Parts: sequence; structure tokens; C-alpha cells
Amino acid sequence: MDKTTPTQTSGTPSYGSPKSAEFPITFRLPPKGVDPHFGFTRGWYYQAEAEGRLALIRMRSRGKNRGVTLVPYAEVKALIEQEKLQAVAETKQADARHLELVAA
Repeated sequence: MDKTTPTQTSGTPSYGSPKSAEFPITFRLPPKGVDPHFGFTRGWYYQAEAEGRLALIRMRSRGKNRGVTLVPYAEVKALIEQEKLQAVAETKQADARHLELVAA
């Protein structure tokens, strides 16, 4: 199959790895409730941005007061992976401290 052949489901050209087509580049910040990709709330995204852990993308037309806020999927996924690795490292450290105390 040619890389530029349209897919059967969407009719849009498909490029690169089929796995890359599974996830969006960005998605809209949910107006209420949680996002469909990670389950985070609007407030969580704003908090993560305020802490410098995530950069949201804001787009609006010239002269308009309102626009759209986009969330970069890859950044959120990387943040989750980073938090996961940190939690595993902290657990290993806590386990090592516990074993030292038990052995003493």
C-alpha cells in the first residue's frame, strides 16, 4: 500500500506508522468534565501549565476575544510517563529505607 493512499475509515491521507494515526497531535481543552484521552479536567490542565509542566496552545482569530485552547497530546503523555517513572523511583527508595529499618 502506498503511504499516500487514503484510509478506508476517514478518507484522509495516511502517512508514516499506523500507530501514529491512533493519537491526535492536539485536542481541544474540554469545556466541562474530563477529556476523552487522559481523563483530566480543565482545571488540571491549567494547573499543570501554571506549574510549568505543560504548555497549552491558544489560538484565536485577529480581533476576536475568544478562541480555542489546544492540549498537545505528546506533552501530556510524556508528563504521565515522567510522573510514573518518578513514582517508581520513590517507591524503590521507600522500600530500601524500610528494609534498612527492619534490618536494624
